[in-house]
Amino acid sequence: MSCDEISREYKKLTDLALEYAQGLPLAIKVLGSYLRGRDISVWRSALDRLKDNPKKEIADVLQLSFDGLEPLEKEIFLDIACFFDYQPKWFVEDLWYCRGLHPKIGISVLIDKSLITINEMGNIRMHDLLRELGMRIARKSAPNEPWKWSRIWRIEDFQRIMFENTAIDDVKAVQLMGPYEGRRNMTLRAETLSRMRRLEFLKIENSFSGSLNSIFSGSLNSISSELRYLEWEEYPFTYFPSCCKLSKLLKLVLQGSNIKQLWDGTMCLDNLKELDLSDSENLVKTPNLSQAPNLERLFLRGCRKLKHIHPSTGDLRKLVVLDLSDCTSLMSFPITVFGISSLKSVDLRGCSRLFGGKELENGSESSIQCQSTVWSTFKRLKLRLPFHFFNSSKSRYNNVFHLWRLSVARLSCVGNNIVRVPDFINKLPRLRVLELDNCKRLMYVDDFPLPLPYPTAERTKVVKMGKLSMWNCPKIVEKERLSGMGSSWMREYIKVHNESTDKHAIVIPGSGVPIPRWFKHQNKGADNSMWIESFPNANDNNWIGIALCAQILVQFAPFLIVDLYFYDQTGKSNLVYSISLPKKKDEVTSELVHLCLFYFSRQRLIRDGKQHDLDGSRFEFIVKNGGYVEVKKWGMRVILNQDLE
Repeated sequence: MSCDEISREYKKLTDLALEYAQGLPLAIKVLGSYLRGRDISVWRSALDRLKDNPKKEIADVLQLSFDGLEPLEKEIFLDIACFFDYQPKWFVEDLWYCRGLHPKIGISVLIDKSLITINEMGNIRMHDLLRELGMRIARKSAPNEPWKWSRIWRIEDFQRIMFENTAIDDVKAVQLMGPYEGRRNMTLRAETLSRMRRLEFLKIENSFSGSLNSIFSGSLNSISSELRYLEWEEYPFTYFPSCCKLSKLLKLVLQGSNIKQLWDGTMCLDNLKELDLSDSENLVKTPNLSQAPNLERLFLRGCRKLKHIHPSTGDLRKLVVLDLSDCTSLMSFPITVFGISSLKSVDLRGCSRLFGGKELENGSESSIQCQSTVWSTFKRLKLRLPFHFFNSSKSRYNNVFHLWRLSVARLSCVGNNIVRVPDFINKLPRLRVLELDNCKRLMYVDDFPLPLPYPTAERTKVVKMGKLSMWNCPKIVEKERLSGMGSSWMREYIKVHNESTDKHAIVIPGSGVPIPRWFKHQNKGADNSMWIESFPNANDNNWIGIALCAQILVQFAPFLIVDLYFYDQTGKSNLVYSISLPKKKDEVTSELVHLCLFYFSRQRLIRDGKQHDLDGSRFEFIVKNGGYVEVKKWGMRVILNQDLE
């Protein structure tokens, strides 16, 4: 065929494709993405297939694109359709890694074929028609027999399965979520899960309006050996089935569970990488983890009755993160944990009975000997300790020398007794992050608590980010003086680290505090946005960064997250900062007015490396999980090269 003939043939086939799409933009987009780059023979074959169905329904057009996917890509498509529409991309990627679905490639293919999009918040979106297609495929040819489906996502369908007394061999994934109003008389038998012999994924999540666990009955005596991911919020039973082999399980999350002891003896968990029992307030001791050699993350925060950590924890050679914060009854702790070379973070904040002369496992070290061991670990990991540990008369000043490499100090803790920031804090030369959130009794900050960033020969090795966070510290006095110190510190930091590719952030109580005059372009807040427009030199491509100061009012909601985005002239967004609030309302004051001081380098804001004017750009606060944020007033300064002089 000549070029003209090929062109005419493509034109003819294009008109036919548009006819099948019936003018629906989604169908045109999906079909076009499928046919793009393919030769005429593929076009003819695909359109002939649609021609065979005289109804020419839109679903057939969409089905064609689904059929062209590889098996793993089909699994990801069906998961999104049934479970994960509107879910954060980073979150579901983690789930798919557990299931061996290679999500990076799969998501890229689905986007390329116009089957999904990623919105500006980083959430996965799928059109309703595509979701309906996916759900129909998951139901197979048995719409009234959910025990034959590949996925279960509605409570009503789970209940129908209960009344079938046969083995369930087709269900691979179950996710049950709220809301649960009007279902008080419904009962779900846990034994139903034991009959799902090929179950790989199980997620049960409560809504803010009700708990699903109140309608679960019976017992969970066994569970599928194919299970790879299990997350059950407020797990209602006092035990976990230990008679089954879970060698394929990668992640076990039972936050807020009713468990007293996870299991007796040992359990084969060869591939387990994460165990999360946070806020399981009845847990009294941790299990023997000697058969979980690949465990990397162990979360036990908020287990207030937990007294003993099993010695096997100290033998987990691949452990990276250990969180024991707010385990207020914890007395026994394996010191061998600090000898794990892979360990990067240990959180012991709120463990008020630990290191207080009580018994210690794996040796009879005294409290001071134990403290000496702990201080030495500061050289290689992020260690978060109860504040009384710093306040000890026998360890406070004698051990400052051992902290010279410390870069991150998180002293945040609901209910701690700190009144004044220790004066040695700002003498730690490498300290870059200091968190004092929720220190409700904190009143005095004599000197700015982060060290001044003097230039050194090791400048490239010195941390390029500074952060002071004092969220929800209602008793702070001299707040205006503190904001002035913060503004001065930020200017010094910019002078030294003006080539930084990261950010500096200071969050302090801000009710009644004016915007420092150094932020010379000041405005009253109108909503949650701060626009960069009509600024002198805003179009000068010599700018190196932006300093921003905002007084914000946040209405609390459980699990509230406040994100700060930067939008360039084209509307392209970039998440530049995030604040997470406590999950319980009694942990915060009623009025959350704070002053936020930020500096963002040009490299941090403009990721594509191109020249950009600033007119028409904006910063915007966005909240997640309810609540709201209001910018009461704000100030900004565009930093130019000549400003450094």
